[in-house]
Amino acid sequence: KIHEKVKSGSMKDYYIKLSFNWRDVNVLVDGNQPTTQQVSYKVEAVGVTKVIESWDNAMLKKFEDNVDAKGKDAEVIKLIKDKVKAGASDQEITSYVASIIKSLHVEFIKTVENELEKMSTDKFNFAKLDRNVVMVAKNTDEALTVNGYEFLGGQWILEETVSFALGRSINVNRPGTFIFTGRSVVINALEGTENGAAITGIVTKYALEDFFGQISLENLNASVTRDMMIGSVARMAGAPKGIDSADWLNKNKKISVSKRNAYQPIETQEALYLLMSLYEMKTNIKVSSIKVRNYNTVAGITDLDDKYKPYVRAAFETGLFSDKGMKARGEIKTKDILNILGSLDKKIKI
Repeated sequence: KIHEKVKSGSMKDYYIKLSFNWRDVNVLVDGNQPTTQQVSYKVEAVGVTKVIESWDNAMLKKFEDNVDAKGKDAEVIKLIKDKVKAGASDQEITSYVASIIKSLHVEFIKTVENELEKMSTDKFNFAKLDRNVVMVAKNTDEALTVNGYEFLGGQWILEETVSFALGRSINVNRPGTFIFTGRSVVINALEGTENGAAITGIVTKYALEDFFGQISLENLNASVTRDMMIGSVARMAGAPKGIDSADWLNKNKKISVSKRNAYQPIETQEALYLLMSLYEMKTNIKVSSIKVRNYNTVAGITDLDDKYKPYVRAAFETGLFSDKGMKARGEIKTKDILNILGSLDKKIKI
């Protein structure tokens, strides 16, 4: 639209305006404590009645003339001479000159904003950007798992958050409202274990205690229910909070799961099917394309459904599961699921 208006002559030119608004948030976000201010930003194309390049050059020339005039101002020269006579150090003189330049700069910005407002006509908001904007939370607390959120549809939505220098970052391709939060989870039963830190990080990042509960996380020999497993995989696959996990997986990820016996222990074969489906989603590698070197791995496992067989075989082949004495229709314990998640994170950083 704005290009059409420039071509038609109804406006001379346009410029891109970025607006940022920061504010403190004193409430929990998705159950977590904010570690940064909330930032909202928008991007606008603003039509103007003058050619921006010419106007820009004229304004810069005006600023340079103001600086030059101030340098020749008799009162300023006298003040500097008086400071020198009084024994002021070079640093003090430099600081004084810098303060003059700063005041001119502040005044110049106000002038620019006023001039732009006077010659502005139409404004167009960008709903989406061609490239990602990297939002960064710097110098984050290593004791916390820090994640980024976007405010959409009246709720905070967890974004894919990655390490960035000494902080954490998210990539966004649209203007909006964003914040970072910190979350700390302690699983005493995992302290000192090989994958303990990685597993705790996964549980914290995806708030899996929503499904396992703190009691189950401390009793690693507890059996995992279908609700725990389906909910956890859906969450790690990107499902928002407060939805039906089974429906979400069926609809959004084409993973076939039923809601039957939701609070009964999940069969080991179905748990491995769900975990390897997560592997497929995170890697874009189908289990059917994984080269199997030993087809006898699952030969001794009785009652293994044909639907689950390729996924169970892939779990063994990738080294994510190694219990050759498993019972396909038997229960699987919390420690086994958490260990698989820890191994999965080592391989593909979930």
